[in-house]
Amino acid sequence: MCGIGCCLAQAACCLTGQACACCCSACNSSVTTRLMYTIYLLMGVGVSFLMLIPSVQTSLMKIPGFDKFCQYIGAQSNCSLMVGYTAVYRLMFAFTAFFFLLALLMIGVKSSKDIRSKVQNGFWFFKLLVLIGICVGAFYIPNPTTFANVWFYFGLVGGFFFILTQLFQLVDLAHIWNKLWIVNYNEGDGALAWFIGLCVFMTTFFVGALTIFIVILVHYANESHCVVNKAVVSINFILCVAVSILSILPQVQNANPRSGLLQSSFISLFVMYLTWSAFSNEPPTDGLYCGPPDTIVKINDSEIIGIIVGVLIAIVTITYTSLRSVSSEDPAPGQFCCCCGPIEEGEVVVTATDGDTAEKGKVVDNEVDNVSYSYTLYHCMLMVASLYLMMTITEWSSPSAASVDSTTSRSWAAVWVKISSSWFCIIIYVWTIIAPIVLPDREFPT
Repeated sequence: MCGIGCCLAQAACCLTGQACACCCSACNSSVTTRLMYTIYLLMGVGVSFLMLIPSVQTSLMKIPGFDKFCQYIGAQSNCSLMVGYTAVYRLMFAFTAFFFLLALLMIGVKSSKDIRSKVQNGFWFFKLLVLIGICVGAFYIPNPTTFANVWFYFGLVGGFFFILTQLFQLVDLAHIWNKLWIVNYNEGDGALAWFIGLCVFMTTFFVGALTIFIVILVHYANESHCVVNKAVVSINFILCVAVSILSILPQVQNANPRSGLLQSSFISLFVMYLTWSAFSNEPPTDGLYCGPPDTIVKINDSEIIGIIVGVLIAIVTITYTSLRSVSSEDPAPGQFCCCCGPIEEGEVVVTATDGDTAEKGKVVDNEVDNVSYSYTLYHCMLMVASLYLMMTITEWSSPSAASVDSTTSRSWAAVWVKISSSWFCIIIYVWTIIAPIVLPDREFPT
């Protein structure tokens, strides 16, 4: 019940800050703020998917005056350019612009004493109105085809940077996961259960990576002309095996106790997923296509799965970033609930009603002296996340028409963005496990 109440209260924060205080006895403002921005982005994702539903597109076409609106913005009689993929482009353009404006506004904020922090951590209803206004304005951008083609390249760049952000967060998550379970195995009760859990997840991830490798060989690298696919998937598979062996070498284990097969299996699965995702967006070359024949023109089940998985990974990454600063120490009973954390000594307690102290419903301002995260960098992360989600929902394609059932212009640029991202993933992970050996004089978290 606590979790449900917290989520409902968090959603109600859109209308009033008092609702935030209802979810538990004490909430860190820095965490609830990031959760709210995540909820905003999730709402955008939901509306984007709605714009791809054929029945929604048909209903929009029946709105009186919609044809005149199409002519006004330059779509002329082709109102289909205002729904489908192009609508997703416009919607995520609005979210990108919203987070970009906030990133500019929050440059140099050092503590909650800065007046701009009030905008960052409050005024949710008015910020929602501003966001809606930008979304509406985005649909008045003229020349839909030109806009989509230009914004596609912005999406490529932003998507690439968000994938890099994902890599850092997923590597960090894998290390923390392994550390917690190893500690519970060595010091906690039920050591055998923790050991079995580690083995089960590790095996599942490795089997998943191997399964994707086989699927790519069978469906995307089975023709003689698919030389690039064969080379890339082979290289990535060899790299995954290599980093798995590297992670358990005695030298690495002595220098970095956090290293282990759980992380390498997790990273291997993500690398093979990126490889498969890249090949699923591969365009034909000289009339020859590498992949299932039914994926050349329209979306099939595997691509729908790819879209869903990509969006879910992005949501997990954003949510993990939002909750990352929560203390790992055990909170007092009743003091930790979804978005809340324990009140640390020295923190200033401010209630949701202009600072009046209350027995419960307290909101902890934990940024009086220093902000717990960079406001500008966080909004930059949400900005590139919006671009990544736009590219994922639209299959990393520049639409030649707005309908989901129509053909899309696949690009080799999108393919190589994902392939290069998989290599960056390997590089980042390798650095995390060999850094203590290369830089023995520096201290690294254990």
